[in-house]
Amino acid sequence: MALDPREIEREILQALKNSLSQAWPAVSSYAVIETKKIAKRLIEIERLYRNGSISENEAQLLLDEELHHTRLVLLTFQGLSQISVERAISSAVSAISASVNSSIGFNLCSTGGGSRDH
Repeated sequence: MALDPREIEREILQALKNSLSQAWPAVSSYAVIETKKIAKRLIEIERLYRNGSISENEAQLLLDEELHHTRLVLLTFQGLSQISVERAISSAVSAISASVNSSIGFNLCSTGGGSRDH
């Protein structure tokens, strides 16, 4: 079953909104943009992995890159700590992990944050 980008966006956005509730008015427009980028990247990863163009490791690196970018964007907001941003990203990845991992066929999104340590 292919990923539904709208559903992925909805789940990520809700997780970010819940995690960043106090800062949500300030970050919401940026969070929407970042959410769309993550969903688009996941669809691209799924397509590339299914047609054999990338390996599991390459898929993970592509996702890590997108999540890292989202972290950087969120960290530009005054009052958001690295811990709160990490928790928000982890919550977003957890929200989509079951559907993404099931669709793609391997553990791309771990519930521990979806990204390897850099």
